[in-house]
Amino acid sequence: MTQSASVRIELTPAEVDLLTEALDSHEYWQLSNPSWRNSGYVTVPGEDVDLASAAPLDEENRGMVAEILEARRLQELLRRATRPE
Repeated sequence: MTQSASVRIELTPAEVDLLTEALDSHEYWQLSNPSWRNSGYVTVPGEDVDLASAAPLDEENRGMVAEILEARRLQELLRRATRPE
């Protein structure tokens, strides 16, 4: 996903929370490999082991990991928007 332009919208904290939860659910149910799911969390390959010893991922799995990391980046951006300064 490329970022080319910014969009500015106004949301309530409740709406931001809803979007954050929706991204979390999207990560779990649509973006992740079922074998990466555990008790409501997604552990992408390499997160739970030393990256040097992790098996290399094929192209499809690398794409899934990239999408998951982008969803997590956006979730964090939304969370920071509602935190007091």
